[in-house]
Formats: sequence, C-alpha cells, structure tokens
Amino acid sequence: MPKSFVNITSRTYALGAIHDARKGNMAAPCVRVLLVARFTQRFQCRFTSGAIVDGGKLYEMSENHAMAYGVYFLNCPVPDDEIVGDTVEVRCSFIARVPVIYNISKLVEAERYIYELTICLPFLFGRRYSGATLVEVFLMFRISLFVYLLHPRCCFIFSQHMALHTIRKLSRLRLPVDFKKIWHHGQLVAITDCLYRGMGVSRFVAFHDLDEFLIPQVSRSSTLNALFEENVASIPPSYVQISAKQTDCVVRPEMIFEQGIHHTSRVIQDHYVSPLVSNDILRLYHYKVSDGSKTDDTILENYGKLLRQRFEDVVERIGLYRSP
Repeated sequence: MPKSFVNITSRTYALGAIHDARKGNMAAPCVRVLLVARFTQRFQCRFTSGAIVDGGKLYEMSENHAMAYGVYFLNCPVPDDEIVGDTVEVRCSFIARVPVIYNISKLVEAERYIYELTICLPFLFGRRYSGATLVEVFLMFRISLFVYLLHPRCCFIFSQHMALHTIRKLSRLRLPVDFKKIWHHGQLVAITDCLYRGMGVSRFVAFHDLDEFLIPQVSRSSTLNALFEENVASIPPSYVQISAKQTDCVVRPEMIFEQGIHHTSRVIQDHYVSPLVSNDILRLYHYKVSDGSKTDDTILENYGKLLRQRFEDVVERIGLYRSP
C-alpha cells in the first residue's frame, strides 16, 4: 500500500515525524515533522507526557522554487526527560496525530550499519523504463536501494517484478497534492525521507537517477572510505556525460540535515564540509540515448568481466532466452 499523509489542515499534510537526537546547528534533540504545505503557519507539538511545545517558524526546504506547495520541517524541541512515543500530536486550529517513522540516535555506531552503500531513486515516474528493465539493472549491480514510485501503472508493474525477484526495498508515496503544484513531482519529499531512513542503517547514501552510475576510478573497495575523512559530510562526484551537466551526491547521512535534488543543502554541524572530488578518483556517469559529450572506457576496462558475469547470472535467473 502507498504511504499515506496525515492531514494537519486542509492545505498542510505530514508524511511522518522524525525523532532526531543528533547534536547540531538545528537544535537537539528535536521531533521534526516532514510537511507538504501551501501556507506556512505556526504549530505546536504535544508529547506523550502531555507537554506542549511551540514549533516556531517552519523550516523551508531550499528547493521549493515558489511553487504553490512546498516541503517543510516543523521542528519541536523535545523537553528534558521526555520519552518520545510512537506518535506526536500536532496542534493548530486542528489536532492531528502523526506517527514517528524514524529514530536518529545521538551517535551512530559504525559496526551497526546494515549496508555500506544505499542508492535512492526519487521518484520513478513516466514510461521510459519498464518494470522488468528496472529489476534487471538492480539485480545485475546487486544494489541495496530504496525506490520511490509515483505513477499507478508503474507501481503495479514494478511491484509485480519486485515480488517475483524478492527485491523488497520499495516505497510508494501517494502525494496529497497535484504534481503540477509542487516542484519536480515532489522529489524533495522522497529525498528527505530516504536521507533520514538511511541514518544508522547505511554508511553511505547516494542520490542519483537510474541512468547514472557512480564509478570509482581507483580501488573500488576503499574509495568512499578514503574520501570521507573526519568532517566530510558529502561529495559531489565529477560528472561525465555519456548530456546537460549536473551533479548528484553521495553522503554520510547522519552528517546531513537537508539534502537537495542535486546537492547537499545543509549539514548538521557547521564544520562539516562537501569538497569537490577529482574525476581521476570518482566519477558519475550519465548515459543518454543521444547527445553524449564523451567516450570513456573505464567501466569496461575495470569492471567489464564482473558485470558480464552478473549479466549472465541475471539472464539465467529471470529466464530470458538468448540466441547462441
């Protein structure tokens, strides 16, 4: 079933609340309620003990671009000795109970990561790729990822293939507003959800599209660990068109407060940095049908044998007939 939003008012909707205990420049600990809203107004949070806290002015995400609806955080400081329950009550002229969907601890212990690298694809919409094509790519690259789906037909077809091939990390969001009234189909909702979902679960989280591939140019086993020194929160890899130039990010999720569609908007500590990386170390390859600007054989030379074997494995697994 698609994730549903909670109606706070007739023009304000909450995807969920995040109990964020990290120390940083956005106060701590806080309950942050992820909102899609048309007009900003002040809200209060009521906790399990009955304590009521003023959430102050809503925090506006940097990529709303003056659309009718935008994405915001309601930030409610958690009172001392308060135990945050499974829900928080958001109050204005109405009262709504919002589920706490993620709990972010003060410190993330490295040995508790489930994944080394997670890729977020926010959103998949339209008809460019079939459900079968998507699953084939995921199986071949053995990707640990979260996929956000919008189009009903795409959801149905892709869900069938996900079930058939036991790929489980699928999130279906049913936005409560018209796609034309929010920036870029509401991608910012999915990006923020995936960022916070990855905290304490994945050491690194990458944000890019299905036709983009983050490829180390040196030893693939140690590239990200070497690049992310003590205060490095995110890196925008050098970009290779294989068409218009853009950047995407790979991040240490627990060091990020706000992630944009193509850049890190705000880190959680002021001294965290996002340095540029040489294209001799790490590149983001973007494949297009036409108008590519460069030819590059790095993937074939360094990873061709491995990918070929995985391709053969996937072909056999999905029962695809190939001519001798």
